[in-house]
Parts: sequence; C-alpha cells; structure tokens
Amino acid sequence: MGLNDNRDNFKNDEGFRLIKSGSKAKGLASLRAAALNGQPNALATIIWHYLLDDEIKLALKDYEQCIVKTDEWIANEKKRIDKLWLVSAADKNNAINHYRYQVSNSKSNAGLAYLAAGKEKVAIDLWNE
Repeated sequence: MGLNDNRDNFKNDEGFRLIKSGSKAKGLASLRAAALNGQPNALATIIWHYLLDDEIKLALKDYEQCIVKTDEWIANEKKRIDKLWLVSAADKNNAINHYRYQVSNSKSNAGLAYLAAGKEKVAIDLWNE
C-alpha cells in the first residue's frame, strides 16, 4: 500500500486522464463517483468543469451534496496513511494538507457558481472562509 492507494484517488486520477484524452463525459462520471464519497480533488475538478460548461445548478447541487463528506473522507484517509511504514511523516502531512487545500479550492469554485446564480453573499462567505 502506498500514499495514494485509495479507490477514490484512483477514480479521481482516472477521471482526470479521461478528460485529458477527450472522454469528458466518462471522466466527469469517474470524478463525480469519487466526489460523492468525499474525495476533495475530484470535487474541486467537477465543480470547475461544470462552471466552464455553464452548468451552474449542477455545480451547486454536487457541491452541496459532496462538501459535507470531505472532512470525514480526509479523516479516514489520514488514519489509513498514518499506518504506512515506508512514508515519511512530512509526506503524510503534505498529502493531508493537499486534501485540505482542495476543500478550500472546492469552496472557491463553488463561490463562483453561487455568484453566477445571483447568491453573492454566499459566495463572499465561502471566499472569506
């Protein structure tokens, strides 16, 4: 087992690869599956792609459905990687900090969606977080 050996990370990576190769629908489906479990990278990415496609309602729906799962996902991932032997404490901390950053990135992206939906106060509150 390695630092990134998590089924949701695999779904995230596969989704990213599919999008880059031109299979956007399949890629977004893979990313969304990971985001629904709380994987923060996947959530930030799907919201961003929904924004690019002017799918504001979908961006907000998925954000609201998935963001509440990210803290638990990160806590579980921390427990998993804390058990790894051949990974330095610094690398473990970097991984968890990256996931926390992606939660902030998700909120920032969602802020753009809320702004586009005419909910400026919600957007500003997210950005102030």
